[in-house]
Parts: sequence; C-alpha cells; structure tokens
Amino acid sequence: MAQLGILQITTRGQKRFRILEQEVGSNQSLSARVEVIQNNGPLPLPDERKRLLPLLYRVIKDLGSERIPEPHLLDEAECVSYRITEVLPIQNLAKQKLLELEDPIARLEILEKVPYPAQIAGLKKRGPKAPKARNRDEPMP
Repeated sequence: MAQLGILQITTRGQKRFRILEQEVGSNQSLSARVEVIQNNGPLPLPDERKRLLPLLYRVIKDLGSERIPEPHLLDEAECVSYRITEVLPIQNLAKQKLLELEDPIARLEILEKVPYPAQIAGLKKRGPKAPKARNRDEPMP
C-alpha cells in the first residue's frame, strides 16, 4: 500500500558518487552537484573473507534475480560487500555508513562482526529447551 508522500520507485546504480552541493527548488524538487568516485578496478575477495559467501549464495537464491540481478561478481570484494550490506536487516543509517566506506575490505571486516539473524544465515532457530515431562504426582521443581 502506498504511503502519502512516499515514492514507490526502484533504482539501479551504475557508479558511486559524492554529493558536493544540494538544493531544494521552488517546486520542492531536489538537485545536487556531484562528483563521481573513481573505481580503481576489481579487488579480489580475500580468502579469509570467503566465509561470507555461503550467506550470500543463500540470499541470492532466496531473493532471486529480480531482486539481486546478475552479474553477481562473487569473486570481487566490493560486490560481495555491497550485496551483503544491501540485504542486512539493519537500520538504514548503519547501512548508509557501511556503503559510504571506500575500502571494501574494511566493509567486509565490519560485516563479519554483525550477528546475522537465523533466518538470514540459514540456521535453525534454537529456542529454550522444552521442560522435561513430569508426572502429575511429582512436586514442582
């Protein structure tokens, strides 16, 4: 259901940029002067960060190609760190701060410390143990 004042749009970015100046026009439209952040080429995903890949494989499978379009580039640190950040159920401000980091390895190091909910990590939820059945005649512990 649409909310008043909220645009229901989907975008797909191609390049990172930094906002240098912004203004609100007379018709309340937003405009900005931006600077494109240069990409220094692909950085391979370090072996010690590859333990994040099973989580990402599961998320890609569950969400499908409409939500996570190809190419997935799962051998590149930047792509892996962006994708995991994108799907994490964390506050938008935290997500934004992670995405603003220019070092994908630093982003991956932070992501490894995030406690993933069981439904994302693909783990079975383990609740408290059920109490041991007792006889009616036994006293309560």
